[in-house]
Amino acid sequence: MNKLVTLFATIGFAASANATVVVQHSFEGNLNDTAAGGGTADNLSYNQGASGSASPTFTAGVGGGQAAIFDGNWFQAPSSPDSSLNDNTWTIELFVNVSAHNGSWERLVTKWGGGHNYHFALETQDLNFFSGNPVGNIFDANTTPRTDFTNGWHHLALTSSATGFQGWIDGVVVASGASITLADGTDPLGIGDFGVAGSSNALRLHGAMDELLIHDSSVNQAYIDGRMALLIPEPSACTLLGLCGFGFILRRRR
Repeated sequence: MNKLVTLFATIGFAASANATVVVQHSFEGNLNDTAAGGGTADNLSYNQGASGSASPTFTAGVGGGQAAIFDGNWFQAPSSPDSSLNDNTWTIELFVNVSAHNGSWERLVTKWGGGHNYHFALETQDLNFFSGNPVGNIFDANTTPRTDFTNGWHHLALTSSATGFQGWIDGVVVASGASITLADGTDPLGIGDFGVAGSSNALRLHGAMDELLIHDSSVNQAYIDGRMALLIPEPSACTLLGLCGFGFILRRRR
């Protein structure tokens, strides 16, 4: 049991260390920003686009909660210091489940338009990031063998600090390099597409997104491992205690 307690303690530490969350969209039946460390309530508004749903719709998410559905719609929030980041130390992460890949882009999190702040997306089924400081592609990468984003939930993350950046797919580092300094953009925050009108449905995310977090700090592998633990189904109590084969019935104390 000591090993089990140590494992849970490690996961709990990894999920809280090195992370000041300034934007958080958990999509628990709403579009609220629930980040404890943010200075602005970056609540989202809904854009129907080509979706048949006149209002946001939700589905089963990661860890037993809910997630937002994307079927031609997208969300946006006004620009704020929380989402602009405006330095070289930050993190963007989320869980995504793609229903069908587009031919090229599936935009995930963007502040792009007049300010060219950042563009975090899938491109031809690879994780991609580019920024406007200056405008340039930072990386386009996948795992080996390639991750299939249409077979369930996947965790994506990108972090930067003064010493460099790292990009992860499902806990695996797929890209690294020099730190990425983001400009102080003025464009709206876009979720599932640009935060401005007029974009193409063929370039929007189609599927579901959950637990979008933007940090004004960097994270490490231990933190990422803790987030990945949310994708592991919880074992039953008898499995944890090794009692499943002995006819024990465990009841929750009321």
